[in-house]
Amino acid sequence: MTLSTEMTALRTVVASVEMAKELTNLRDLETGAHIERMARYSRVIAKGMASKIGLIDEFVEHVYLFAPLHDIGKIGIPDKILLKEGRLDPDEKKIMQTHVKKGIEIIEKILGDFNLQQLAKSKVMRNVVAFHHELMDDSGYRKGIKGEAIPIEGRVVTMGDVLDALVSSWPYKSRLVFR
Repeated sequence: MTLSTEMTALRTVVASVEMAKELTNLRDLETGAHIERMARYSRVIAKGMASKIGLIDEFVEHVYLFAPLHDIGKIGIPDKILLKEGRLDPDEKKIMQTHVKKGIEIIEKILGDFNLQQLAKSKVMRNVVAFHHELMDDSGYRKGIKGEAIPIEGRVVTMGDVLDALVSSWPYKSRLVFR
């Protein structure tokens, strides 16, 4: 791929990410605020890890760019579940967990529609969406992998997502207060 073609492709991806963020804001303002916060947390986490594990600045910025897409599949979750106050019952939880699969389908559609499947950065985008609920001890969900098998971008976004969940209030829980 020529530099010019790759730059055009990257601009298309960035525009797609921005469009997805706007759609999320339209659906639910708190989720829109969440994706902005957790993207910033993910960037800080990735920067903190960069020198220790050999991440380059470009990778850190791609994590930041694509982190807001982690929950893109939630646009396919019914409002009665997505916005429910209190805990989800087991059936609702199963439906909520489908947001990862739905997110992967949306990302593949975006990449396919713009013929960007081979763009090197598309792997980071896919991994952010596919692995953001995998946990190091295999207690997460979707792929059923653990530890080092989880791509680093998935681990970073998981940490940013969890951090934001801890310090933010949601319809189903209060924020954690540190004293």
